[in-house]
Amino acid sequence: MRALAPFRPLPWAVVLAGGGLVLTLAVLPPFVAPPVRVALVDGFHLFCHQLPERSFAVGGVPVALCHRCLGIVAGFVAGALLVPLLGPLRLGIERAERAALALALALAAADWLLGVAGLWANTPATRVGTGLLVGAAVGYLIARTASAPRAAEPQPARVAPA
Repeated sequence: MRALAPFRPLPWAVVLAGGGLVLTLAVLPPFVAPPVRVALVDGFHLFCHQLPERSFAVGGVPVALCHRCLGIVAGFVAGALLVPLLGPLRLGIERAERAALALALALAAADWLLGVAGLWANTPATRVGTGLLVGAAVGYLIARTASAPRAAEPQPARVAPA
């Protein structure tokens, strides 16, 4: 039986702070001066299409990420926050981690593909929701791996031949 690896708060805090920084920068454009806004939007454009009709806006100024990407980043932070909260339960759910990620990715893909095919009208809620699921699964896995890597399986003692 594998033991629960000790929780390491510093790597967890680095992962959480990184996700929090990205989330903060993504929602800043409506609240900063135009030159800073342009720099933020241009920076996030490398990762996101930023279609105005698919992005939240404050006072007519869109945030730097579309609904789904913003959901992914917010979900990442939420997933990272779960790691210390789950404590000893982490060992019990370890087997389901990859399946949870696969399911989240499948739901996001279905939301997108069915929308493209005209069989489903995805909405801001479905885009944010599927993004949250993907982000939470990824954030949890990264934060858990960084802060509490799997403990090594105990190895049987080796006896040197005589």
